Amino acid sequence: MSRKLTLEDILVWIDNCVLSEAQRLVQYKTYIPEKKVWVSTIAWNKLIGKDWKSETSIFQGDENGVTDWTPLYLEPHGLCTDKEILKEKHKEVIRKLLKDEIVLEEAIDI
Repeated sequence: MSRKLTLEDILVWIDNCVLSEAQRLVQYKTYIPEKKVWVSTIAWNKLIGKDWKSETSIFQGDENGVTDWTPLYLEPHGLCTDKEILKEKHKEVIRKLLKDEIVLEEAIDI
């Protein structure tokens, strides 16, 4: 499930992560050379969106890293911070991407 970020989502993220003592609990990153993108799954101990602590995003990049931090896809995972569950969600997004079940947008409206 993909959804567009709102200004409220960004402000909540700033309040909860940037301006507080947030800790990243999970981080999975995978480069997909066929699509020239990075798939990133993260989880924090605080909300990073209006109602979620974890998400999987897709960004443009090359083998050296992300080249454009504008998300092409975003899938929130609610309040889940379990490493194994999020690892499976990360793998599932990669599988969908490789099977062209995910349509990458030029940019997600925020």
